[in-house]
Amino acid sequence: MLLRLSDLMTAVIAPVNALCMKVSIVCASVMVLFVSVNVVSRYLCYYSFASAEEVARFMMIWFTFLLFPMMQAKGQNIVVDFLVAGFRYTRRGMLLAIVTETLIIMIFCFCMYHGCLYIERAWNVISPGSQIRMGYVFLVLPFSFAMCIVCCIERFIRFIHYFLHADQLPDLRLRELRDLGVEE
Repeated sequence: MLLRLSDLMTAVIAPVNALCMKVSIVCASVMVLFVSVNVVSRYLCYYSFASAEEVARFMMIWFTFLLFPMMQAKGQNIVVDFLVAGFRYTRRGMLLAIVTETLIIMIFCFCMYHGCLYIERAWNVISPGSQIRMGYVFLVLPFSFAMCIVCCIERFIRFIHYFLHADQLPDLRLRELRDLGVEE
């Protein structure tokens, strides 16, 4: 039952992450375009657009925070992986993974709360170059951290399942290898 719930959550998370990937590609493209136009303009016309650097920076913020939940959903947190790598496919490893996911969820809740505070504080602040409300720039923070929380809850549920059903841990190893594209 827990594994079905985890799969259902993954089915909901995957399209949202795919959309975030597409928006991130647009953000990266806009960022590269603005910086390129600004560089060419600076060297050819001796003129620099005041808003180009600012908009590129805002796009980088959105680009980074939109991709962050996708990496969290894939479990690509290098510190946690390093911590549990030695005994990941044991009950002890699953217990450690449950504890670390709990701590990560708490950290992301803290970050989401502070992201909301950033929006509130920056809502009336206007950026000098592009005249964009800074609150719009920070809107990505609570969304990103909320998505990370959902991804962590999905992983938490999966880890609880494998902790309770330790006989299925070899299946988890094969599933993760298959997800990485490694044939055994």
